[in-house]
Amino acid sequence: MGIRKKAIPNGNLLQTPPKQVGHNRVNALWLAFGEGLVRIGHSTQPPNEEIPMKLYFSPGACSLAPHIVLNEMNQAFEFEAVDLKNKTCASGDFTKINSKGAVPTLKMENGEYLTEGAVIMQYLADQKPELGLLPKFGTLERYRALEWMNYIATEVHRGFSPLWGAEKVMNATFTNPTTENIDNFKKFHMDNMGKKFDYINAKLANNDYFMGKNFTIVDAYMFTVVGWTKYLNMDISKWSNISAFMDRVYKRPAVQKAMKNEGILK
Repeated sequence: MGIRKKAIPNGNLLQTPPKQVGHNRVNALWLAFGEGLVRIGHSTQPPNEEIPMKLYFSPGACSLAPHIVLNEMNQAFEFEAVDLKNKTCASGDFTKINSKGAVPTLKMENGEYLTEGAVIMQYLADQKPELGLLPKFGTLERYRALEWMNYIATEVHRGFSPLWGAEKVMNATFTNPTTENIDNFKKFHMDNMGKKFDYINAKLANNDYFMGKNFTIVDAYMFTVVGWTKYLNMDISKWSNISAFMDRVYKRPAVQKAMKNEGILK
């Protein structure tokens, strides 16, 4: 289900009554974002069965990656959207849940909260090791996967940061920066990202996924952050292996489900 268009002030909540679907109960909670509503509190589970985990997310943010992983696991969980600007969610003040005020945040089975997306995904993969979402403990393959996770977090994910707020950065650094100054700033960082994409594209030359033929948490993370290029009008068609990878991952049912749940795919 995509974003439902309706004029409701940002941050206002609507809740639909539970609906019985076979032996399952479906609850939906919506939070106003921009021009529409994003479903933020949804669960499908047998009546009276407690959902052990909850993912706090923001539509299209890096929290999409663990959302995909949870779906790949066929894991029962709740998800709740966070208004990152105001640091609020359906539960109230989000900073009381995660003092960093950032997503993703995962409420674990023991009631504690785990933060940082790369770590959350490792934790999730280890809950069902038989799925192979992360290679086995002690193997070189596992360290290769973690090598990729660290690279994505520190080089790719972080590399996009200056591009999201280029105007704000330039205005805070210089007095009355010109449009040319801002454009040059963006070009510098886009060129820097291009060098990283050269490396990534080469690594995908002979593989469907980053660890070979099998989908892992690495792919969920890379798909999420590279997906931001479309919001920044960055054309990735010249990196044919990356483009093919993005199409391949996009078609996965777990990915489609996560994107629909977040309202970024109708």
